[in-house]
Amino acid sequence: HEGRTRTLETRVAQLEQDLSDREKELERCCELTKAGEEDRRANEAELRRAADRTEKELAEKCGEAEKFRRDAERSETETVSLRRRLLEQGEDLQRRKEECAVLKKQ
Repeated sequence: HEGRTRTLETRVAQLEQDLSDREKELERCCELTKAGEEDRRANEAELRRAADRTEKELAEKCGEAEKFRRDAERSETETVSLRRRLLEQGEDLQRRKEECAVLKKQ
């Protein structure tokens, strides 16, 4: 009867130790989960900040691109206008040369 009691006591002690070990492992898992959750939140926050920075930079680049596009359009308009004026001046010069030639012949 004593041997059986000792065996049961030993088994109870083993089960209590197993339970204690599992509780410690569960605590460790909970701590790891909590740390992982905190890391995940920190990573998400960093990703949001990076996305905001990227969006801001993209908006700035789009603004710059739009400005360059407007400048290019303005330059093209000015170039067309200057070409037109040069052609008109060339035509005017040609008329004057012809008029001078006519006057010289008289």
